[in-house]
Amino acid sequence: MIRSVKGNKALLLTKVTKEPAELAILLELLMFEKILKQQHLEQVRRLAAKTISFPKGKGHLTHNNRDFISKNVVPERTSWNRVYMQESLEQAYEKCFGQALMDYNATQKRKDRRKENYLKEIENSGNKEKTFYENIVQIGKKEDTPVVDTDGNLTEEAKVAIEILEQYAKTFQERNPKLYLFNCVMHLDEATPHLHIDYIPVANGYKTG
Repeated sequence: MIRSVKGNKALLLTKVTKEPAELAILLELLMFEKILKQQHLEQVRRLAAKTISFPKGKGHLTHNNRDFISKNVVPERTSWNRVYMQESLEQAYEKCFGQALMDYNATQKRKDRRKENYLKEIENSGNKEKTFYENIVQIGKKEDTPVVDTDGNLTEEAKVAIEILEQYAKTFQERNPKLYLFNCVMHLDEATPHLHIDYIPVANGYKTG
């Protein structure tokens, strides 16, 4: 439960936090392997010699949502991409922190201590705190899991990867209630099927913002 905060530097008991996010993503990698083993045994046999990539992404939402088309994108296949969640960062922050911000401001008698925009507070905090985090999830490489064959048709390897990645994307929020998923897409208009997962870590119980 979110409680009010009275300190000048304290913004919310709900805050964006780095440590839980990194721990959760380590657990996610283990969960991803568990999903592969438990529910896709036949596919795992086919993917046995392939790599699973789980790097941190740069968080370029315009690229993820195809507002910007980079050179490695095949525009003719952009319609193949799959969107699981697409919400603006501003909307996500309002859902995560809007009520807590109102509660905080209600306790402040001095106007100069009130906070109008928590997203801007994080952006301008000066402590290199990120407004959100991104991970990219990919099975295989372009050499062994290309999206299309020489005729431009979806490969069997890609179909297997897509099935696994889609299940992973659809169950991410359920597995991670403290990571608010606001943008999640699968790209099929590049060389290899992969997910971009963008989320905001939310922690409760902090007395400093």
